[in-house]
Amino acid sequence: MPRGGEDLALLDALLEHARQSLGADHVTFCSWDETAGTLTIERAAGGIDHPEVQATGEAIPLADYGLDLAPYTPGHNEPVIYRDAPDEIPGVREFLRRIGAASELTIPVFDRPGGKWALEAFFRDPALRLGGRELASASRLAPLAAAAVSRDAILDDLRETEARLRSVVEQIPAITYVDAVDRTPVYTSPQIRSLLGYTVEEWHRPGFWISRVHDDDRDRVQASYDRVTQTGRIDIEYRMLTADGRVMWFNERAHLVTDDAGRPAAIHGVIIDITARRLAEEALRESETRRGRVLAEMLRAEEAERARIATELHDDTIQVMTAALFTLDRVPRAIGAGDTERALETLGTLRRTLVTAVERTRRMTFELRPPLLEAHGLRIAVRDLADEAAREGGFEVDLHATVDRYPFAIEDLVYRTVQEALSNVRKHAQASKVAIALHERNGSLTGWVRDDGRGFDIERALDRRRMRMHVGLDAMRERVNLAGGRLDIRSEKAAGTSVEFAVPLPVPRSSRG
Repeated sequence: MPRGGEDLALLDALLEHARQSLGADHVTFCSWDETAGTLTIERAAGGIDHPEVQATGEAIPLADYGLDLAPYTPGHNEPVIYRDAPDEIPGVREFLRRIGAASELTIPVFDRPGGKWALEAFFRDPALRLGGRELASASRLAPLAAAAVSRDAILDDLRETEARLRSVVEQIPAITYVDAVDRTPVYTSPQIRSLLGYTVEEWHRPGFWISRVHDDDRDRVQASYDRVTQTGRIDIEYRMLTADGRVMWFNERAHLVTDDAGRPAAIHGVIIDITARRLAEEALRESETRRGRVLAEMLRAEEAERARIATELHDDTIQVMTAALFTLDRVPRAIGAGDTERALETLGTLRRTLVTAVERTRRMTFELRPPLLEAHGLRIAVRDLADEAAREGGFEVDLHATVDRYPFAIEDLVYRTVQEALSNVRKHAQASKVAIALHERNGSLTGWVRDDGRGFDIERALDRRRMRMHVGLDAMRERVNLAGGRLDIRSEKAAGTSVEFAVPLPVPRSSRG
């Protein structure tokens, strides 16, 4: 509804014009709220003083008027005539009789959200026969009424839209701006403070914004800005310095706006914080680089292990077997010479040689695929592994294992992890006690290997320029990570070392969706 005095005067003039052009006794301007089912008389002009057709500004239920809703339905935009006649709608007849009128002409002005604005003209003369001429006049009045009331409504809508747009723009986690073609700032959203720590006034100072771009990106950003009148757009990622000295990554996207003649008029843009994305990308690249390096080292370690096995087979087992063959060749000669004692001594030497070869071969086979692990599972295999490590390392081992049987790949991964941890304890820790635990918890196989040894500097241990221990530690962690698990290493000098891990177990078939 218009608010200003000028608009009300215009509407009053329109109502008087409508009354005279139609020859009506009374004219009202009303609004209908479809949702609430109410009618409000906004303005009125004429000689009918009945309260139901006088302007009160109050929303009255349409049911109280007894009116048919059809003329007010949005989309029904043709003038409608109602008369106090037997063939008319009874509710309208009763309404017209109450106010002292014989006819009513409803003129829809235009639809609005949830209802309609309309003019209504009332006639007292029962002999008056409204027809085509009156309907034609009413149709010409509709656009006049729309012009009289729409300007304020349109301005209200624009103000509301602008407020909503500003609210949205100033709540998104990005900086929006409008610059003149010469880069003179016109508008910068207040997120400049929350994201970068600068005030809008600081940002608008000549040359300030470009001084905040990272030194390594400044020339590239300036060149992109200088070309915007030719390219018509900006799409660039760069770093910027915050007020407290941090470095943040942003993606700036802007386009050149032209006037009706096609001349450059302004630059509209948005600067989006992509710091988290870039950090994630850099972390992913570093992770992939590290993973590739570790995998390459694992392959080299496996190749070295194969070479070691081949060397042991050649230099140890095969040599022992060859020596056994030479020893065996002496037995027939001793028997042929009747020297039974020498033959028996030779056979004893041969047996000891073969026992040694078998033991070495058995140990090598055990390392490649522990038979205890395959036959009896982790608890027995790790117990044997811990006892052997304790004998070789001279420390006590306390093992707690409450585990079941699992797929071999998981058992082998956990076994190798414990084996590598014990190997490091044996080689480097100088420990007197070691604790090992294996448990199934929350869908994962968890465990730890803790010692009371001398500890070490983890960063130095993982530094490839200083230590060789990184291959085993990295390979151990990478194998667990590749299985979707996690492995943490904690160590302090003179305070021992703890290797803790968790490997996810497969979901039981019965619990799968």
